[in-house]
Amino acid sequence: MQRVSLKAEERGDTKGHNAQLRAQGTIPAVIYGKGMQGSKPVQVNEKEFVLLSRKGLSTLLFDLDINGTKRTALVKECQMHVITRRVQHIDFYTVKLDEPIEVTLPVRLIGDAKGVKVGGRLEQRLYKIKVQALPEKIPNEIVVDVTEFDLGTLLHVRSLTAPKGMVFTTSPDAMILTIKAPKAAAEAETPAAGETTPAAAPATTPQQ
Repeated sequence: MQRVSLKAEERGDTKGHNAQLRAQGTIPAVIYGKGMQGSKPVQVNEKEFVLLSRKGLSTLLFDLDINGTKRTALVKECQMHVITRRVQHIDFYTVKLDEPIEVTLPVRLIGDAKGVKVGGRLEQRLYKIKVQALPEKIPNEIVVDVTEFDLGTLLHVRSLTAPKGMVFTTSPDAMILTIKAPKAAAEAETPAAGETTPAAAPATTPQQ
């Protein structure tokens, strides 16, 4: 996960005060989790947070400076306004860098599958996978190279090889993608033809 720095300030915890903060370009938030007793209401600058969030909230570790106190946290929940889509409230969850955490990562496919080149249709069924690892060992995404996948391929989570130090916690039976034969070819197939399942496919991860 990528680490970013963000300043935060303690705040009052009243609804009227929160509305005033938003009008001033500040987002009300709360921080809780490892190493804390209860929760602490804080506030962060809206422009700074939105700029950082473009990197992908699910894979960011925030080094929060709360009036001089440093805490590392991830975003547990981010509430958006239904109409304006402006951030209304943030839940920060503190973590310890030496303890594994579970997060959800996006799945990105790369390459041109053999099966697609001969007329097949690739259907991605799973777009996110849950993983568990030390915070700084978690990549930004799970990248799967489909280049060698042919017609009839069924790729499940169990077929992926997780990077060292990381495990997939999504069900191993969850299907990531399938490559279906062209309709005319599928109708001509005999029942004995069956489908193929690829060998273990490495989950390529970009540099953190």
